[in-house]
Amino acid sequence: MKVWLPIIAALILAGCFSARDGADKAAKKVAEANAAIATNRNQQLDRAATFIHGTQKALAAETNKSPAIGLAYDLNSRAATIIGSPRYEDGIAIDAAVRGALSGIAEQQLKAAEILARLDGQVVSLQKRMDTLQGKRVDAEESRDAKLAQYAEEADFGRKVKRWLWIGGLSLAGLVVAPFVLQIVSLMFPAFAPLTQVFAGILTIPFKMLFKAVPVAANAAGVVSRETHEKVEEVALQTTAAIEYLKSKNREAYNSDLRPALLSATNEVSQDTIRILKKNIKPVRV
Repeated sequence: MKVWLPIIAALILAGCFSARDGADKAAKKVAEANAAIATNRNQQLDRAATFIHGTQKALAAETNKSPAIGLAYDLNSRAATIIGSPRYEDGIAIDAAVRGALSGIAEQQLKAAEILARLDGQVVSLQKRMDTLQGKRVDAEESRDAKLAQYAEEADFGRKVKRWLWIGGLSLAGLVVAPFVLQIVSLMFPAFAPLTQVFAGILTIPFKMLFKAVPVAANAAGVVSRETHEKVEEVALQTTAAIEYLKSKNREAYNSDLRPALLSATNEVSQDTIRILKKNIKPVRV
């Protein structure tokens, strides 16, 4: 029992740590997905800042401003203030696109369209990347929730097992200690001696049954005691030593009488055992 308790406790702790480790890894994947989504969103905001900057340049180029254009310019200025300036290279690119588009020159207008198409491609690529990242985040969150639920179940099971181990250990300790306590009570209060002896006898019944069951189980499993094994080994060594003594003293008698009898009475396993025992025998003194 003392050997199995640490093993059971170790298995419970290993299971809990394994489930917790899985939950931590799943939570880490969720955090990584959130970080990637945040990066993608910032990149999209950079492209939005680029288009807002271009819109501001285009509205500023209008010389005959109507109230609607004036309002659009003011609203776009507010958006630019909120979202911030574009990256330097993006700002230069959108400025060139606005100038080319408003120049009235076909070649420059074509180049402006190419710049805008390249910026549009970047936005589309970022949006597709965002869809992929959001799908990965959903999968990671589902995995995290499943791992956390598994960890909670295993932790609850571990608490129940530990509680029963404590109950079993305390009960076993009580069965061990109770007979001694009853003996002390019977000595202190002789009038209760018959009653305490009865209770002590009842409490020792499980141990008596266990002590009787252990030898029976050992015999059923084919297990022999160390003392029995040593006695059998001693007899085998002495017998082998006697055979070797006769073999050395009268080889002819050994070959004609004893050797055929040994080969007939033993199998290959026994013969191999005799060969092994020869290495450990002590010389016979007559």
